[in-house]
Amino acid sequence: KDVAKNKSEARQLRIDCINSVEQIHHSLVTSTASAFLKEFVYEQKPISDAIERKIADESQRGRTDSTLSPRARARWMSFMLRDDKQFKTKTGRVTVTEYPARKKHMRLLRRTVVFFSVSLCASGVGFWFARREKTEGMSTPATENIQSTEPAQVQAISPDPVPTTADATPAQLQNQVSPTAPVALSTPNARPSIVPTVQPPKPVERKTAEFGFLQISANAWADVYLNDKPMGRLPMANALKLKPGVHRLRLENPMTYPVQIKIRIKAGATLLQRFNLVPKAGSTD
Repeated sequence: KDVAKNKSEARQLRIDCINSVEQIHHSLVTSTASAFLKEFVYEQKPISDAIERKIADESQRGRTDSTLSPRARARWMSFMLRDDKQFKTKTGRVTVTEYPARKKHMRLLRRTVVFFSVSLCASGVGFWFARREKTEGMSTPATENIQSTEPAQVQAISPDPVPTTADATPAQLQNQVSPTAPVALSTPNARPSIVPTVQPPKPVERKTAEFGFLQISANAWADVYLNDKPMGRLPMANALKLKPGVHRLRLENPMTYPVQIKIRIKAGATLLQRFNLVPKAGSTD
């Protein structure tokens, strides 16, 4: 009201403001995305500051002839933009508080807070119910079903009638006076006495050795035959394992005279036999 003197001048000022705002918006949109976000999102500066800076730049360049100061004109334009619903509907401009990214971040923050609040409440309710069930289970003791048994009815056994002295005969009186011999009481549930039986110790059977051993040594090599079966060649590192009894032992070497003897093997004993083989005439050992 202080600036415009009549309706036509106010209308012209409104149109000039709209044109200035559109130029500012066009310069901001054509700039890089980082500059746009820094101007309107991160620093959270209202659009009035942008208008003020734009008008200040124009005044410094000599492009404005208005009598108002740049700060007063910027405040007036910002006031007009906030109150002019038709301008917002026509141009589709949004302020910093209505910026979509800002609304998206706030919506996500609210959802996160609500989610954690609901989770905390649910866990608290579950913990309370679990604690309540535990205390109720400990407070109610287990009841046992006790069955009452009625006492068995006891029938009274009447004793045999005793004859009086007036009705009794002399024989009955004699039987009453004469003492009776004691009767031995038998216990039906008595267990018979168990007499332990002592078994004599079993004789320990000594296992007799089933095999004997034969150790052979000679002054020359020779093929060993036992009961006409080849057993190897001398010298032998190990003793021969044989059954007890008599065996035929033969040593053969083509350069010595053969030797054949009978040996007796005892169970569990080792027999050592040494031989001196005689070379044949004309042969060298």
